[in-house]
Amino acid sequence: MRHGDAVWFLKQMEFVQSSEKRFEGFEGSVLEAGSGPIGFFELMENVDVTAQDTLMELYAEHLPYSTLGKRGAATYTGTPVPQFEDRYRFVVCSNVLDHTADWIEFLRDCCVLLEPGGELLLITDSRGAPMEGHTQVFSPQQLRMVLRILGAQTFLVDRTEPVTDGHCDFRNYVRAVF
Repeated sequence: MRHGDAVWFLKQMEFVQSSEKRFEGFEGSVLEAGSGPIGFFELMENVDVTAQDTLMELYAEHLPYSTLGKRGAATYTGTPVPQFEDRYRFVVCSNVLDHTADWIEFLRDCCVLLEPGGELLLITDSRGAPMEGHTQVFSPQQLRMVLRILGAQTFLVDRTEPVTDGHCDFRNYVRAVF
């Protein structure tokens, strides 16, 4: 399981860990959009997670650690984000935007699924030139501008770090209230 990744992610979002499987304020409904074959949060307490990836059915068929349906706190699904009707307290996107066909459309589809006062928890790389597997090009400033246009009211975490390994130009950490 990816519990260590969940802990790291939630600490980056400045949630305070209150027990091994619980973070203060991180409770309720969670959509983990673009979770990959196994999500972060299935071992967490006080959350009801929908772990979504459009390739989930293929992952479950070909990878022994992937599944469809309920496991722990997570329900795994291949339903595309635009087809969801429920509203969520949190929408999590970790290293997804630069892999999408249209990062703005994907963000829009995610943000409309937030309940009033809900939070987008986002970690994403950004770059000035496309590379294989990472076709989306946007700056940290463009990312913040789009989030404001989509309705972000407050940024509880708003941090950008330069990256010098050649994979990307910046890593962005955002916790935005909508």
